[in-house]
Amino acid sequence: TVASNVVTEATGAHIDSSQAAAAGGVTAKVVDAVGPIGVVTEGQAQNLLLWSRDMTNVAWTLGATMTRALTSTGVDGTANSATRLTAGAVTVTNIITQLITAAATSRTYSAYIKRITGTGPVRLSEDNFTGGTDISGSLVSGTWVKVQFTASILNAVVGIKIDTNTDAIDVDMNQFEAGAIASSSIPTTTVAITRNATIDQYSAPSNTNATAMAIKMQVTPMAALGASLAYHWSSYVDANNWTTVYSDGTWLYADKFIGGAHHYTIVAWTRTVGVAANIAARFDGVNGVDVWLNGTKGAQQINSLAASQLGANFQVGADGNGANQDFSAHRNLRIYPKSLNDARMAIASIDDDWLEWLDLPEWTRLAANDEQYRLMANRRF
Repeated sequence: TVASNVVTEATGAHIDSSQAAAAGGVTAKVVDAVGPIGVVTEGQAQNLLLWSRDMTNVAWTLGATMTRALTSTGVDGTANSATRLTAGAVTVTNIITQLITAAATSRTYSAYIKRITGTGPVRLSEDNFTGGTDISGSLVSGTWVKVQFTASILNAVVGIKIDTNTDAIDVDMNQFEAGAIASSSIPTTTVAITRNATIDQYSAPSNTNATAMAIKMQVTPMAALGASLAYHWSSYVDANNWTTVYSDGTWLYADKFIGGAHHYTIVAWTRTVGVAANIAARFDGVNGVDVWLNGTKGAQQINSLAASQLGANFQVGADGNGANQDFSAHRNLRIYPKSLNDARMAIASIDDDWLEWLDLPEWTRLAANDEQYRLMANRRF
């Protein structure tokens, strides 16, 4: 139930981390120890695999010694929605595959897999098991784990192989998509399905200040991006002017891009899937550009005291121009339209909910970014 931008469960209580175990929230990446993880932003993706949950369908080709049954409870808690695969006596035919007619470009095959019995190798492949990779080291008995494999193959034949006789696994949410990122699941049946990019956008003039402002938010990476750029907060004017907070897998940046020139500060950040990071950035005419991560202040590289370049809107989890989504969850966004000193900025990048600590009436707390409001409307698997 939604009332006054707050989601409540049936009894009227606010949904928080206490509901995680009962609702499957942790497994579903909805709730962590603090509470709802927030809005997930990610780029457009298309799942080319058909019948992504029901591997008993004829779209899937079963090896002679593998058995299958649509009898398992899925990752979303739905009964008889996931497929139980059990190996037989002949390793080479303990496979299940699907042919995808598509050009040779980098694509990622992913699935949720739960080990049921056995300890032997379980493999993913995109070339009908001429090659492939053993993902058994990632599996956990009785627990859903999302695994993935990336390759570039013309007309890929993707699938799963179980080496050892009587070993069994449950499989759900099979996905085959362009790129090296396994995005959130896109269930399919008879046709490929495309999910549009997430655009989380708000008015900049009513919430920001070009001459002095502080930004704070918590970001939880939801996919392994490697060295890809991920934009966490941005306002875009044109190709030569914008203001942004982004990361590249090694560093977190706060950047005023003015007239085609970067003015930025960096702090070390190795993004880790499922691990929340508290980010704070300051843009003003006295200090220039600064960034904090979990209490640590970054080092200015090229500074500028000029006003921030702000467009009509700002976006959370994208580059301000609707692209370069960060494949992360966001919560507790705060924007203060004045400069703050280093001590307060450091606190901002540690405390999950610093509004009350600062006791500053001019904080902008966007209703659409309230963690209670965002819980179930942004469920991702």
